[in-house]
Amino acid sequence: MLNPVHLVLYAVLIFPWIAAEAETIIAPPGERIQAAIDDARASRSGLEPLRVVIHTDLSMGLESHGYDCYGLGCLTCFHPRDVDDGWAIPYLLTDPSVEVVAILVQFGNAFCYDACTETCDPTRPCEGIDKMVALAEQMVAWSGTNVPVFGGSRCQFDPQGATPAGTTEVLELLRAQGPALVMGIGNAADPAYMIRDLTATDELHLIDTLVLEMGQWGPWYDQPKFLLDGKAVGDANVLNDQGAISWLIEQPALPPVQFVPFNAVRMGLVTPALLDSMLDQQAPASQLFSTHSQAWMNHWASIFNDASFHLWDVVTMLSLLEGSSFKEVPVSPSMKTFTDSNGRTYETLQLENALTATGFTCKPLIEGFGPPLISLFSKVGYSQSSQCNPVVQLALRGITRLDELADCPADLNGDRVVDAADLTELLARWGEPCVVGD
Repeated sequence: MLNPVHLVLYAVLIFPWIAAEAETIIAPPGERIQAAIDDARASRSGLEPLRVVIHTDLSMGLESHGYDCYGLGCLTCFHPRDVDDGWAIPYLLTDPSVEVVAILVQFGNAFCYDACTETCDPTRPCEGIDKMVALAEQMVAWSGTNVPVFGGSRCQFDPQGATPAGTTEVLELLRAQGPALVMGIGNAADPAYMIRDLTATDELHLIDTLVLEMGQWGPWYDQPKFLLDGKAVGDANVLNDQGAISWLIEQPALPPVQFVPFNAVRMGLVTPALLDSMLDQQAPASQLFSTHSQAWMNHWASIFNDASFHLWDVVTMLSLLEGSSFKEVPVSPSMKTFTDSNGRTYETLQLENALTATGFTCKPLIEGFGPPLISLFSKVGYSQSSQCNPVVQLALRGITRLDELADCPADLNGDRVVDAADLTELLARWGEPCVVGD
């Protein structure tokens, strides 16, 4: 039988521990995931986070014209645009090893031009970019961070043209906060403006590395387009602004430039079963991604007779992170001109192996993923449709984190506290349409 002294010891030493454990167990999911992220950040307290500017042609949920519409009239090419940019952003927003400096949204998958005249006015309003800025801001709010989101280029790069206001805002952030890696998962318009302006002020050091998802290497070198299940697929990030990348690779001074080409990014297959399972979760981010991804998948299936799509931009995102292993080779980039079946000429970016360092490198193949991305090193299955595919699982991890962090719907400003500031935010938005989920 316990004597009174033992009871006192239990009360003082054991009960508080039980209470603390119980509080951890019953804490809301958002608090648990935030605590896990905070703990991970604390464990990395001696390490500098990877500072990243995300440059994206986000188009999730949009129906719009694009490069494929040229020469086809005003309305013959109006269809859903791809979603993989959106799948890449949540992981970076919630990864403790990354500090997202800014998100810059520009044309690309969805164009802002006049489709009937095939002209573009950079001062003209662009509803698509405005909607995608709002979508990126929603992801930021769910993540509980304060990452600024800007609208970038509405038209193709003009070497003598004015720098878009949002691109200038990003440059000012770099000047105030210090260098960052620039990850381009869209076309090269805004990176080209950044390079041009930083060259003029002798500040190229503000870009640690420029990572661009584009280019044809290896078996696709010197080919006009990729073949996907026997059908031609263009390198959209190049085709959407051929002049920008052509100008960029000819500059005499550049930060290190790293290409992640088609060879690497055709990985991480999303299937209807996966989207259905996300929809069943009844969680805001999962439902949003599932709904818009299904629309894109239906369009993709109508062309390729294959109800699935690859997470191209997720692979580029993962190539930046500790725990990823990619083959990396020096390359010499060049542009080559081709003519399509409609008589239109276009240029593609060709990446040829170089024997010595050129300032340009290419990450053409995934060699494997390991800690801290995944617990055990793996080097198989990246192109498979299985939900166990590491690329798919890592993308889902980011979306799940958003769901758990967004578990408090009254926290409108994303600071994890419901207070007067949220009421102010509600009143400021009163009567506005909800553009993100419609």
